[in-house]
Amino acid sequence: MKITLVTGGGKGIGLATVKRFVAHGYIVVACGRHFSAWTDALNQYPNLKEVDFKECDISSKNSVMELFEYIAKRYGCIDIAINNASPKIASDGEFMNCDQDALIETINADFLGPVLCIQQELKLMGTGGCIVNLNKWNSSYPKRSNVWRI
Repeated sequence: MKITLVTGGGKGIGLATVKRFVAHGYIVVACGRHFSAWTDALNQYPNLKEVDFKECDISSKNSVMELFEYIAKRYGCIDIAINNASPKIASDGEFMNCDQDALIETINADFLGPVLCIQQELKLMGTGGCIVNLNKWNSSYPKRSNVWRI
């Protein structure tokens, strides 16, 4: 049985991904910042009760380390990792008027968080494993108010 990790698995694309892997018989570990989102998902999709959901904020190194320590002890490995979590970012898609602290918080949350996950995933992944990284829309497409004319 293959072990799949889906970060941000409590709603949206992450939840859709969890549902697909469960439908294909994978063992799924999902995580998200709020257990309440997972409770809502379970109320809507009771067939997901076998999913091992853990609260984790990937922008927190300690939270990421706790998640992967749990996975290592419980499962010993990961075969597939879907890095979908996208923490709320301080810059909110703004660039021109965003202060440096908000930019640093955004980089920590939306770049370093997934990198921390990848580092730990590689430690638990054997030959033939797969890591898929999804990108936040805001990091690729600016807000309409952020399009500048020169």
